[in-house]
Amino acid sequence: MKERTKCIVYTRVMGYHRPVESFNLGKQGEHKERVKFKENIKGYRDELKR
Repeated sequence: MKERTKCIVYTRVMGYHRPVESFNLGKQGEHKERVKFKENIKGYRDELKR
């Protein structure tokens, strides 16, 4: 098994990107509760083919 590498997750806050690990505990909890948007990539690719 390969060794894991720590991944830094960034999120957009007030118009700029910031690492989530620098958030205080309250903001980290708020970030975990957010609903994530997942784009329909297949539909997007179909549009590009036209």
